[in-house]
Amino acid sequence: MFPLINEVLRYAWGSRTAMAEFLGSPSPSAEPEAELWIGAYPACPSKLPDGRTLLQLIADDPQAALSPAGVARFGPRLPFLMKVLTIGAPLSLQAHPNAAQAAAGFAAEEAAGLSLDAPARNYRDGRHKPELLCALTPVEAFCGFRPAARTVAMLDMLGVSELEGLRHELSARGLTAAVDWIFGLPEGGVHGMVRALGAAARAVDRGTWPMRCTGSRVWRRTTPVTEVWCWHCCVSFCDSSRGRLSTFRPGACTPTSPASAWR
Repeated sequence: MFPLINEVLRYAWGSRTAMAEFLGSPSPSAEPEAELWIGAYPACPSKLPDGRTLLQLIADDPQAALSPAGVARFGPRLPFLMKVLTIGAPLSLQAHPNAAQAAAGFAAEEAAGLSLDAPARNYRDGRHKPELLCALTPVEAFCGFRPAARTVAMLDMLGVSELEGLRHELSARGLTAAVDWIFGLPEGGVHGMVRALGAAARAVDRGTWPMRCTGSRVWRRTTPVTEVWCWHCCVSFCDSSRGRLSTFRPGACTPTSPASAWR
């Protein structure tokens, strides 16, 4: 058995206290700490006390490190990456390909000659990324999109003129077209749209957003956090990320605490 030295990744949504306390380090940390990676992923492998990486240990003798059965099933590689996440703010949006999409996308970008660290690169390896979450403390996990009609109603009430194109695509052609519209925006146009959505989000957060009805539904400051995740994300991170233009609702959500985003 070898003790592992694992790297902490720092992202804006991380916590300045939770990771430090988990690792027994000084708290608060100088920067937000978001993820502790434990495994043999080439970009950030765990290290052994002798200086070798876990990746090198496995490569030296895969069957001793992984067992003959493991190598027979998954090849000479550790087939998972364990992460400890410490969340201090809404996480960035994530979309993972299935196995066939990952293999095809990686092969296409390799054939195009894109380096692994190229900004335009989407597939940095050829494997899919199924995920399993085990909550050590209360957490809310959002997954999926709300029905298109409800998102159109939300956009109508927000009244952000810059998002009229999104509203049109969603109402006329559906969810896939709307997502294509978001990710097909020229880079120069994203920032203004996100700023406009952020302004609407701040109006909600200040309680100055006008109360309006759509059918029998009234939108107000007490609307559950699961309905306004994107708005609060804009309040916290009003930058140029086009992911802020997506309006999500949880398809699977385990609310374990009050709507703490409304603070």
